[in-house]
Amino acid sequence: MAEPEAGYEPSVTDTGFAREDRERVRSALLRYMDENQIGIPTLQKRIASHNGRSEDLIPLKTLQRFVAGTHRTNDAFVALCYKFAQNFALPAASDGLGDALLRFLDLPGPAAGADTRSGAMRLKDMLAHNYRGTAATDNGEVDYSELEIEAVPYKDHFRVRETVRNRLLQPGAAPSNSPAIHRYEGIVVGNESGLFGVLREELTGYIKTYALSVESDDPIFKTKIDLMGQAVEMPFEGSLLSATVPRSFPITLRRES
Repeated sequence: MAEPEAGYEPSVTDTGFAREDRERVRSALLRYMDENQIGIPTLQKRIASHNGRSEDLIPLKTLQRFVAGTHRTNDAFVALCYKFAQNFALPAASDGLGDALLRFLDLPGPAAGADTRSGAMRLKDMLAHNYRGTAATDNGEVDYSELEIEAVPYKDHFRVRETVRNRLLQPGAAPSNSPAIHRYEGIVVGNESGLFGVLREELTGYIKTYALSVESDDPIFKTKIDLMGQAVEMPFEGSLLSATVPRSFPITLRRES
């Protein structure tokens, strides 16, 4: 089969894929093959179909090498695999995890179905919003992520979705169309005194935790709040099979809506 045509540019990126992002995609494809009990030829057909491309643009030998990790594959090819992998990312964290974490941390909140403005209903009104995350570094505060906290009906925990666009904590705004993003889903539990979050990266399953306090210039009604605390995450460095050390950094989540 022919290699992709010269000059072809992937629709999802014009900046290329770093080594760790290639590992994320490769890991996701391996897991997909294992869960669906398929081989490389079937995977080739499904990637081509998902992207609306001819199978000639997904060469079988190139796919075999990419999945095996034996060669560095060009960005155009990785982009097609990346788009396919996004279609079957790990599901959202289950409500059962939130219930178990509440019990484990001994944080039994008031019933979420209460008709009052106190307790869980107040907490849900206060927290269930969109946030922009910034990280404190030696070079000052830098843009880090976009995060959404969603209330769960009749539950005392929250679902969380986060898109990290500046994993390396570099100065300057991260491009909104950057392919080197990491998507997390998980849960947050707690009360107005403090929050604890557990999130999982969709493709790799790597874990991140948040320990946050609720800060407000309106201490009574708390109509405008920031969440401030510490993030601990597993770094995306090197092979997924190599030893890695979690990193920790101060985080501020500023409410946007």
